[in-house]
Amino acid sequence: MAVNNDHSTDGNLDLFENHKETSEIQEKIPENAQATTVLVGAHSGLSCVISAFVRLAGGCDLDNFAEVKIPVRFMFVLLGPEDDRVDYHEVGRSLSTLMSDKIFLEFAYQARVSLASKCFLLFACSPLLLVACLIQRGKMNTEAWKGEATLSFDKVTCVK
Repeated sequence: MAVNNDHSTDGNLDLFENHKETSEIQEKIPENAQATTVLVGAHSGLSCVISAFVRLAGGCDLDNFAEVKIPVRFMFVLLGPEDDRVDYHEVGRSLSTLMSDKIFLEFAYQARVSLASKCFLLFACSPLLLVACLIQRGKMNTEAWKGEATLSFDKVTCVK
């Protein structure tokens, strides 16, 4: 696959880059922060699911991979056959949530290439899963907590 990195004729890209550099979000990100890129998709030519979780040796500047300029340290790629029973997007959202968990992230930084490390990462999912509250989309009464920054467990009610 050939990649053309010469974007000199694309004026819209320059505007986008300037917007990213001056955004309010960029100002709030810690100086040593690193990003995770999660890519998921389906293709009719595939017969099985292919996935990779990669920790790069150091943070890399991957142009236009994130909304803000931040070095990418982890990448997760998941590709599978088209199947109405599988929502690859939700798998990507789940992994993104895991990468925001401090305990899992520490395990991810320390993992090595081995079967033990794969088990290590699966074990690292447990602390988040023990405290997570799963709420089915569209099945919850949002009136009780509208306008609040955080969701209190005692205010969660289901729609009947």
